[in-house]
Formats: sequence, structure tokens, C-alpha cells
Amino acid sequence: MTTQAQHLKMLTSVQKWNLWRKANPNLLPELRGVDLSYRNLDGINFKGVNLREANLRGASLNNANCAGANFHRADLTKVTMKDAELHKASLSDANLYQAVFNGSDLSQATICNSNLTEAQMSGCYFIKTDLTDSKLNQADLRQSYFTEAVLVGTKFIEANLTQVDLSNVNAKSAQFTGANLTGVTIEDWIIDENTQMDSVFCDHFYPQLHEKIDLNSGNVNAFDSFVMNDKERDNLSQDEVVNSFPNSNVSGANGLNNIRQTDNYFEVAIKRSQEIWNTSHKPVNL
Repeated sequence: MTTQAQHLKMLTSVQKWNLWRKANPNLLPELRGVDLSYRNLDGINFKGVNLREANLRGASLNNANCAGANFHRADLTKVTMKDAELHKASLSDANLYQAVFNGSDLSQATICNSNLTEAQMSGCYFIKTDLTDSKLNQADLRQSYFTEAVLVGTKFIEANLTQVDLSNVNAKSAQFTGANLTGVTIEDWIIDENTQMDSVFCDHFYPQLHEKIDLNSGNVNAFDSFVMNDKERDNLSQDEVVNSFPNSNVSGANGLNNIRQTDNYFEVAIKRSQEIWNTSHKPVNL
């Protein structure tokens, strides 16, 4: 019997599996390519397990411990993993279409080039997570934390990012077209000229923690106090704009100023896009 077959034999029940893992703390199970589709695996201990290319379509792993697990190229379509532990897990090149991760911790996970379209991920932690080139189109990300996450080339088209923390993220070439950015915190975020924010919806946002900018105030120039002066801007490179918020010690490109460079205030752009949103876009999962 192969090692994988031996390990799979222990998966007849979650209780049996967890007891076996507890009795063998130094053993890392090998489950590459196994079919666990539609299984009820709530509370399972998959910490450090190799599930590369596994089929977990429709499976339930609520409250599971998947810290450090390898889900590379796995099929996680419509998987349910509420309140799960996925710290430092690998989910790159995986299919997570319509997956449910509400309340889960994906901090420092690697989720590059993955499909998370229409995923439900409200209240999740993506702190220092690498989401390079992944698709989160129409995903529900309300009240999630992306602090210091890598969002290079990440797509958030028509996603719901209400009250999301985007502090210190690297969002170069990210796409937020049609997204709901109401209540986002964007202190010291980094974007470049390729970051797209067409037709975004936003009632208010926080350029710094506890510093609210209300976009319904009627004052389209209210953001001026946060924008660097012309002399400072002239000293910057063409492809990046240095953060210009007062009292900030973090140096990096700032998308609000980048939009200003293209003769368009962030505030004005959002006000105009609100009219477009209301007439031609239907919010997703709001």
C-alpha cells in the first residue's frame, strides 16, 4: 500500500483523522490529487498537508485547520471554509470560484493567479497575503483586512470592498473597475498608472485611520489638503507617486495623487462614477 493510500485510509471520519494527526505530530500527510469532493470535513486538521491538485469541489471545511497546507492547483470550486485557519497556506493556481471563506484567516498565504470570482470572503484576514494576478471579480470582501498585502495585477472588478482595510498594500496594476470602495482605508497604499478605478462606487473613504473623507459633502476640492504641492510632485519619477499624506513616514506610490496627475481628482472621479453606477451598474452582493 502506498503512503498516500495509507494516509487516505485514515480519512474515514474527521474524528479518526484528527486523533491520528494528534498521535503523529511530526508526520505530514500526502494527499496530492485525491478526490474529496462534497465531503463534510468540518473541523479537520489539514495543517501542513499536501493537497496539491486535489478535488475539493463542494466540500465543507468549516473551522478547519489548514495552516501551511498546499492547495496548489486544487479544485476548490464552491468549497465552504468559514472560520478556517489558512495562515501561510498555498492556494496558487487554484480554482476557488464561488468559494465561501467568511471569517477565515488567510494571512501570509500565497494565492497567486487563482480564480476567486464571486467568492464570499467577508471578515477575512489577508494580512501580508500575496494575491498577485488573482481574480476576485464580484467577490464579497466586506470588512476584510488586506494590510500590507501584495495585490499586483489583482482584479477586483465589481467586487464589494466596503469597509476594507487596504493600508500599505501594493496594488500596482490592480483593477478596481466598478468596485464598491465605500469606507475603505487606503493609508500609504501603493498603486501606479496602470491601476484601474473606472466607475468605482464610494460614499466615503479614509486616507488615514480615523480621517474620513465624505464624498457626498459637495466639496469636490476637499481632498486638496492631502495632496502634495507641485514642487514636491516635480521631484518624483513618472511611473510612481510618493505618498503625500501629512505626518506619514512610509514612502511609496499613492494612487490618489496618481489620478490627480492625470488631471482628475480622486474625489471628482468617484462623484462622476456614482452617477454612472446608479444608472448603468447593479451593485453585486451589497
